Amino acid sequence: MKSNLFELSVEINDRPIPEFGNNGRVYVYGTDGTNFTLRFKNNSAYRTLFVPSIDCLSVLSGETADSSSNGYICPAFSSIKISGWRTSTEEVRKFKFCTKESSYAGKTKGTANAGVIGGLVYFEKLPPQPQIIEHHIHHYNTIPQPTWINPTPWGNPAPYFGDPLPHYGPPYTITCNSMGSASVNMGSSNSTFQGSDITCACNNMSSEVRDYALGTGIGEAKRDVVTVVAFERCALAASFEIFYTDRKGLEKAGININAYTPEVGVKHPSAFKGFCQIPE
Repeated sequence: MKSNLFELSVEINDRPIPEFGNNGRVYVYGTDGTNFTLRFKNNSAYRTLFVPSIDCLSVLSGETADSSSNGYICPAFSSIKISGWRTSTEEVRKFKFCTKESSYAGKTKGTANAGVIGGLVYFEKLPPQPQIIEHHIHHYNTIPQPTWINPTPWGNPAPYFGDPLPHYGPPYTITCNSMGSASVNMGSSNSTFQGSDITCACNNMSSEVRDYALGTGIGEAKRDVVTVVAFERCALAASFEIFYTDRKGLEKAGININAYTPEVGVKHPSAFKGFCQIPE
């Protein structure tokens, strides 16, 4: 799923699974007992914070996702892989499709929001930058220029005090059906930081289809080391919402999964092939 310059996908065996669209929503097909991972891709030139939520629970704390939740920092033009519920800075428990009753949410906060994967993306607040202003004075001009006239080669342009940095606006209040704030990073640089300019409120919206059969359970342990770092959020850059269920749930949502079955053995035209051959 794409949102602005960012992408979120659900992967099984390091390959993204098909997404199905219906009524403006994105669905994926899960199978009970199958492990999966989340991959977030940052195609922007800025370091960003990705705050993931599964079944309206923070994948880092296990609590209801809200403005105090943690997230993962993703460097510019890179991606991170989130493979499980975080139990420490060195270990996660793998995500696993399962029944709602046996899911992590079903055993802790309840199954009202089972069947949805969410994410919020925040830009990082940049430090103020100094601005150099050149004020040119031409002594050969003695005629005063009105302030509303654009500066001319013989005028004295007024200094410009504009903000040279991207302006993301004042603090925001965001309503969503999952997630919160803060940060952590995967791989070589990882992170967690409490505090934000943005308040995110969880409105506990449930899945579109009330009888979704799947939730996300706790799989086997996996070593996954992260490091706590500081990250000050600025503005909301993107948001994600992916619903997941089994085949029966997709059919009730109005999706014909058979129509999305990959074609096997079908030969298609090739877009690139060799050099020009001049006919005789």
